[in-house]
Amino acid sequence: AFFRLGRSTDRTLHIDLLARGSTPEGLVFIAGNKPYWIQEREVTCQEYGQFLHALPILDRNKHLPTSWGLQPNGGVVLPANWRLDWPALGVQWQWAVNYARWKTSLSQQAGRKETYRLPTYSEWTVAAGAADGREYPFGNQFRPRWVSSCFTHKIAQPDRVLSFPIDQSPYGVYDLSGSAMEWVDGWWVENRSRRGCGGSWGNGDPRIHRIYGGNGQDPKMTSQMMGFRLVMERPKIR
Repeated sequence: AFFRLGRSTDRTLHIDLLARGSTPEGLVFIAGNKPYWIQEREVTCQEYGQFLHALPILDRNKHLPTSWGLQPNGGVVLPANWRLDWPALGVQWQWAVNYARWKTSLSQQAGRKETYRLPTYSEWTVAAGAADGREYPFGNQFRPRWVSSCFTHKIAQPDRVLSFPIDQSPYGVYDLSGSAMEWVDGWWVENRSRRGCGGSWGNGDPRIHRIYGGNGQDPKMTSQMMGFRLVMERPKIR
């Protein structure tokens, strides 16, 4: 856990330490008063496609990302040249919430008591390493090709998740500065019209790629630069 202490100050913290190997694969444990696990990378096109195929065809069409298509038999079709290991882009905020509910229902059906949801704004920034005052998840310096940004390729395009090892927070959470802007359960601006955190493959301004950067998105809109990752909760450890 990260925290600051001024001179001649005391602070008492209770931190739950988990046994090695007890964190599920693909998740990172964030300790604190209310511990949680966060995905180390964004939800991928393959994973979101599994969610779509679990829905009735009519609901499948209502959750279809921008530029994705449906075959006559209801099969999901990705846009040309898209990869299954790219982040799931073009998803509305409510669709991401529904995906989390679906993941929770799968957990319950399997006899587990895990709950999945979008991270809060605070949880997202904490997982990015904001507690020690850094500007970016990886420190205070930024180079456009350290992350998935619009300068990574000659022609801007998304990249597969986990392909930028520098874009890693102190906790081991990846793709927070670049890759996809991410939906969170919170508001980017005070008038509650936009949600989201982080920069994306389509951004290049270093200010947008900061932990407290981004530019938000209308939750009822879709964007090819907007994706999401989930937080997982379990019953209290103590």
